[in-house]
Amino acid sequence: MTVLSTAETPIHRKVYQKKGASISFTCPYLSINHKMKWLGPPHFTTYTYKDSVKRSLPRSERLSVVGNHSAGEYNLEIRNVSLVDIGEYRCMTTNDTSPVTADFRLELYRPPLDMQIANTDTTSLITVHEDEKISLECSVKSGNPVEDMMWIRGNETIAVGGPEFISYSFWPIRGDHMANFTCVANNSDTEIPVHQSIQIYIELIPKVKILSDLTTNDILEGSSSSLKCQYHTNVHPITFRWRRNHILIANGTMVSHKNIHLDIINVSRNESGSYECLVSNRIGTGSDKTNIKVTYKPQTLSGNYTFETMLNNPAKILIQVESFEKPIALWTFSVGGTEGIWDIRKNGDSSIFILSSTVVPKLQQEFGIYGVRVRNSAGSIDIKVNVYQSAPTSINSGDFKTSPLASSLRMAPSTHSIVSLNYELHRRSVDSSFRLRQQNMESESDSSLYEYPMASPVIEHFNYDYVDNTKLDVHFYDICKENRTRNEKGNVNPRNSNDTVNSYTVAHNAYLVVLGSTNSVKIRNDTLAANFDKRKSSLETFKKRNQSIKNSGNARKRLHSI
Repeated sequence: MTVLSTAETPIHRKVYQKKGASISFTCPYLSINHKMKWLGPPHFTTYTYKDSVKRSLPRSERLSVVGNHSAGEYNLEIRNVSLVDIGEYRCMTTNDTSPVTADFRLELYRPPLDMQIANTDTTSLITVHEDEKISLECSVKSGNPVEDMMWIRGNETIAVGGPEFISYSFWPIRGDHMANFTCVANNSDTEIPVHQSIQIYIELIPKVKILSDLTTNDILEGSSSSLKCQYHTNVHPITFRWRRNHILIANGTMVSHKNIHLDIINVSRNESGSYECLVSNRIGTGSDKTNIKVTYKPQTLSGNYTFETMLNNPAKILIQVESFEKPIALWTFSVGGTEGIWDIRKNGDSSIFILSSTVVPKLQQEFGIYGVRVRNSAGSIDIKVNVYQSAPTSINSGDFKTSPLASSLRMAPSTHSIVSLNYELHRRSVDSSFRLRQQNMESESDSSLYEYPMASPVIEHFNYDYVDNTKLDVHFYDICKENRTRNEKGNVNPRNSNDTVNSYTVAHNAYLVVLGSTNSVKIRNDTLAANFDKRKSSLETFKKRNQSIKNSGNARKRLHSI
């Protein structure tokens, strides 16, 4: 037997029952010494007295008084409830000496009916776009009593409302795709609630993820790699785009689901940067990014690193390299000078690094070649640094008007030597320290001998640009006075063609550059007669080689030095 009620006061309550069911009204008062009476519709007609039902009532056969009478319980029961039973009921008795009453109202129970969920199709699906706001709307024909309503997702109540109508608005996410949403309407503690479920079909924006075959995002220059653009959507066709540093590098269209690959072959350093895969359909665009850093070993920006200083003074070493990542530098070999530590600084936002250090020669033999190794995780390079001694005097390059070559030649003062220049010249008077022995040059490019008072010539430094057909080759010959002869033009020649350069005496380290040769001979502080005897190089041989080069039009010979 079902009793449904909502209490207004302890002694006045509404009760609801379905048509055809039974209901019992329980009087809150006990009646032991006094008589209990029940009244009912219409107009509080007497229904019972004590435990007896009034037989003259038209529905007396459906009424009875139930309960433990000896304990004072006299409750009214109505069987097969119908519309005629709807109305007010009252129990009356005396509590001690005061009369007491309790009122009840019987209503016919009716559940909510005709539940409707808007925008569903025959498969109970609601189709929406991802990131598009949706409203779930549910309505019923209201019951008696009125119903409470709610929306439930899974086991979670997400909205409450009613009677008759409830709406829930939200922005669906990917996790809501094909999820169950249930509308519930309930107006009874004992009856099964009215409910209806739907699913949301979300048309998805492509979700994109870039996968790489690299364990890190660093790739060595010259190697190859592949990027895979993995995406998920339920709406096709799709279009895709690959962009590097916001510049389009590939695109296409797909009508079915496939992964999108970007192969990077023989990668170069200018391919470093941000790689983005964008996948679009009619719903929207998804994207993912990854950064690739192309690493490469350091590269020097110059082929010549020559620095001058004096004894006990630091030569300031500056080297420019291009590198990714930041390199380190260390000295690899030395001729004895005091080497400083390396300071490495990046040049702005570029990949250029400035490496700076010092070398302090304290002895003559500490001038010379020093070795530097510059490295990063991709590799290393070895650089030779030439530290030479500043000369007290020099030949002013202004004495020669050259085009387009600019050069500076410095020599240590001595007693007597011959300088042979093969040099592109424009006629111009020279300083008195040079006595030009060949005044009638045949062409702009000529070989001439100049006499200069020095016994220990040292080539200290050259500044040169190889431009057009300009060439510069310098030779020093230590000629004894008794061996010198002059031709009709006044040029100094050896006594005969077999006279060889067999003795060089130098103040400190110097270099001999042989005209037309690919090698350089280093002259040290001792006599090199044995070495030069092996070469069998005479002054006449040098002159013939000069003339041969001039006649052959060989326009450019590199000046080699260590």
